Amino acid sequence: MSEWIDAVEAKARIIHGQLAAACAIAERNGASADDMAQPYLDLLRSLYREEFAFAQLVDTSDIEVLDDPT
Repeated sequence: MSEWIDAVEAKARIIHGQLAAACAIAERNGASADDMAQPYLDLLRSLYREEFAFAQLVDTSDIEVLDDPT
């Protein structure tokens, strides 16, 4: 993978970790893990829909992007 895709994947790993923690807390407190998970799943869906496509484009193009991907 390349720099921009790696940055998107790093964001996804953070969100996955937060999702797992939120679900564990919900289950320990008798709440619905599914209800707790939905905002994180929406965030992941948005990340891959909006940022991943751009990251692929930048990483595979000949265009030099001056901004840091993180």
